[in-house]
Amino acid sequence: MTKRKYNYPSMFIRKDGKLMKNKKRLIIEWRNDIKKNHLNTDMYTKLKLENNKLKIENNSLKLDIKMYQNALEEWVLIAQNN
Repeated sequence: MTKRKYNYPSMFIRKDGKLMKNKKRLIIEWRNDIKKNHLNTDMYTKLKLENNKLKIENNSLKLDIKMYQNALEEWVLIAQNN
């Protein structure tokens, strides 16, 4: 377990476990959001981390769908030319 007061998404943490300096503004926004909206800080943080993970998975899913769509369009064009 870390000694941090807040849990952060993995995109804010370097491989050595320290917070990234170039994402300081996003880290401050993350903390302020938790401070303002806390009924249960741990529960809210957990929900925010899950939501962040779902956004990342959703973006990669959109990219996969776009790749399949492009491939299907190419196959249709090839089939029409033959």
